[in-house]
Amino acid sequence: IRPFTLKPETDYVVVGDISDSTDLMAKIYIAMDDNYMYVAGDVIDDVYHFGEGNWWEQDAFQFFIGLYDWRGPKHTSYQRGEEPDYSIIFLEGELFAEGTHHVLGTPGDGNYFFTDLGGADYVFEARIPFDTLAISYNANDKRFQPLRGMRIPLELYFHDNDGQGWEGNLGRSPY
Repeated sequence: IRPFTLKPETDYVVVGDISDSTDLMAKIYIAMDDNYMYVAGDVIDDVYHFGEGNWWEQDAFQFFIGLYDWRGPKHTSYQRGEEPDYSIIFLEGELFAEGTHHVLGTPGDGNYFFTDLGGADYVFEARIPFDTLAISYNANDKRFQPLRGMRIPLELYFHDNDGQGWEGNLGRSPY
């Protein structure tokens, strides 16, 4: 699996100030089979911090994905049903679907692993069942079935906090 590599020199500091790849850089791996989506991250960060306050003001990974074959105009808001869009939050203590806060995994449950590597870098792995994700929004979302050749919209987005408060957000896209 070839990873997506995010760094300020080639991607987008959407808001805030992330100086360079020694401040924040990540490799994200994504794979799917008939039942699961697998997401893993290897994050290089000068300071790993998760403390009191809102999750988005901490070190966190936010994964936006549309589970459908995207052909045509992009969605301008979250959709449900035949073309569902999701925002999945990866934190040290839980993996959850944003909006509903439906917990998709916790460290040690067999579906989620997260560890900081001594106060700086951190890694995570997740196995997210498509069945669980489809019901996490309590909607009539179509259960996703991946097929070779699909164009799936996604955005990779990091929140950075170096211990003195929120610092900035690094994303794959300027949008």
